[in-house]
Amino acid sequence: MITEQDCFYKIQGSTQNIEDYFTTYFDRLPWFEHESLWNLALIPPFLLLENPALAAINEKFKIEGAGFIKMDPGECYKWHVDYSRGVAINLLMNPGIQSVCMFEKENLNEERIKYIELDYQPHQFYLFNTQISHSVVTFKETRYMFTLQFEKPKEELNYYDVRNFLMDLTNPIKTV
Repeated sequence: MITEQDCFYKIQGSTQNIEDYFTTYFDRLPWFEHESLWNLALIPPFLLLENPALAAINEKFKIEGAGFIKMDPGECYKWHVDYSRGVAINLLMNPGIQSVCMFEKENLNEERIKYIELDYQPHQFYLFNTQISHSVVTFKETRYMFTLQFEKPKEELNYYDVRNFLMDLTNPIKTV
């Protein structure tokens, strides 16, 4: 059976430079539709390497790029697994809004499932298993998410590779 630890993993480390960039450049972010899935605004690669937590992860697992995803009110990403990403790192930029992120825990029958909710906390990076079926629903406000993609595709890098690395780290990042 799928557990919370299979779905996501909290990464301790400062998120300040990512949040500062988002706040400072919010009105000037160049949004575009990415693969008919997301409204995306890419961020400069140097920003990732200035973040101690992300820089340490990048030493072991090269980061391809990152950006902010915008999801409008009243939208839902259908239940899915990502077609190319095996793992991602996410940070909800406006965690006070009403939205829900769920992973499929158990299929009960053709109509019902049990799920695990990822309740995003402020200022918190999450390692995110994109290969477990998941869905996101927004309600009355736009949802903004920082998300990061690794160079290696799902066939070469999975959630457990990165999670095990993070669990073994003692410095410069500690994991919860």
